[in-house]
Formats: sequence, structure tokens, C-alpha cells
Amino acid sequence: MPELTSSSTPTGEDQVASRRDFVAAAVTVAAAAGAASSAGSAQAQPTADVRHFNPPGLSTPPTYSHVVEVNGPHRTIYLAGQTGVDANGKIAGDFRAQTVQVFENIKTALAAEAASSMSSSSTAT
Repeated sequence: MPELTSSSTPTGEDQVASRRDFVAAAVTVAAAAGAASSAGSAQAQPTADVRHFNPPGLSTPPTYSHVVEVNGPHRTIYLAGQTGVDANGKIAGDFRAQTVQVFENIKTALAAEAASSMSSSSTAT
């Protein structure tokens, strides 16, 4: 049986490098295997055209868009953040006034998307 000497024992840096090499190789093999298996069974997925914007007449929030339009196999319009606030940031007075403002905001957003009829919306959450 060969005797281990200090020159044949890997140092701490060599062990870490060896582990890194092993992990990198394992990730590469897994990625290649995943790409190979999905290449044979994948169907062409249509790409969707996504547009985010805040139409004129609505407030301009810093963290999200009021309207997102997705054009792919079907056209879908998503509305977000419709509150009782007008374009100038003024909150409507009472519950009824805020409700009216919300529907005015929805009408403004849909009109900006040329979906002027409220009957074209099918789901509200």
C-alpha cells in the first residue's frame, strides 16, 4: 500500500478547486442533458408581444404599469391598480365617487387600447 506524504495530499485550496470543478461539470452535463431532451420533444412556441404602458388620463405609478397588452395567439389586455385616484393624483371624495373614478379609469385604459366597449372584457378579478 502506498504511503501518503504531505506532497501527495491535496491542500485546502486544491480540495475547493476540485469541488468547484466537479460542480461545474455536473451543472454542464445536466444542462446539456436538459437541452438535448427538450430539443427533441419541444414544439415551436409562438412568441408573445408584450407592451406595458400608462395611458394619458391615468396617474403614472413608479412601480407598475396600468395597462399590459399581450399579443400572441390571442390578444389579452391586463389592467392594474385602478383606484379612486384621478390623473392628477387627487383621491375622489367618498365611496361612491371613488367607485365612479375607478370605472372612469378602466374606461380610459380600455379606450387607450381601442377596446372602447366594456362588453369586450370577460373576466375581472
